[in-house]
Amino acid sequence: IRNDLRPMADPAEGHVSSIVDEHAPARVRFGAVHRLTCELSHGPSRRVATQLARRVRSPALWEALRHLLLEGDPLSVMVVELMQWLALDDEGLRELDASGVLPLLIGALRASDEELRCHGMPLLVAAASLPEIAPSLERSKIVELLDVLGRSGGTLEWHWILTVTDSLLCDPFALSLEARRALGALLLGCPVPDALAASDSLLLQRALAELQVTTKERAAGRTRPPLTQQSQASQPGSKLATMSDSMARAMAAANAAAKTHTRRRLTAEERDRAWSLEEGIREAQGAV
Repeated sequence: IRNDLRPMADPAEGHVSSIVDEHAPARVRFGAVHRLTCELSHGPSRRVATQLARRVRSPALWEALRHLLLEGDPLSVMVVELMQWLALDDEGLRELDASGVLPLLIGALRASDEELRCHGMPLLVAAASLPEIAPSLERSKIVELLDVLGRSGGTLEWHWILTVTDSLLCDPFALSLEARRALGALLLGCPVPDALAASDSLLLQRALAELQVTTKERAAGRTRPPLTQQSQASQPGSKLATMSDSMARAMAAANAAAKTHTRRRLTAEERDRAWSLEEGIREAQGAV
């Protein structure tokens, strides 16, 4: 019996090849999108999925996904779901931004497609948590998208509005003054404050408190501190060092009102534990 020592083909790489093949039929490319998503989502942990995503990501793949999304096929929700898995880490989010996908995604999310929003809105929440991407989101009209969602008046839409806003406000200088004013006006007009979940209600209170003070600070001409001052502020215990006293007091009061619902990006270990817990819950539900 002859031993075949050739390395086994990587299924994920094969799926990528099908996706980037411009001459392949649409059904083949979308089928490959689905299979690659399965490869990423069925792994034992978020860490493993992130490693696989890093291995398969490339400018060619992002460009192919952008074109598939641009075509407006009903199956484009599969493309957005795959993007979620490709952008599990900060580098993936930066590649997402560089690919030019954000304007298309934000435009597509204006439609009342619940499944598309189920995958697209969490992706925007993650992207907005990186201050360097916030200007791209603003240019892509994310505030206008939130305004469209706000007109729907439902608690689910307001959940997305508030979680995206919470991410956008991580950096008081990431958005323009005009965008901050528009966000403030949108939140002040929330038609369902009493119907919000407790966590969303806290997000609303905190966002309004932050916007009220930081918008005044920006309007008064306050700018981002010099780099050396920012470096000092990044040291433990000096998170608010780059802010004025009034801004710091407002931020502290808002966070106190939110109690344990603090804005903090999870560590890789915490995300991995959350992934394992979610997997256990899904398995238990499937056994019922």
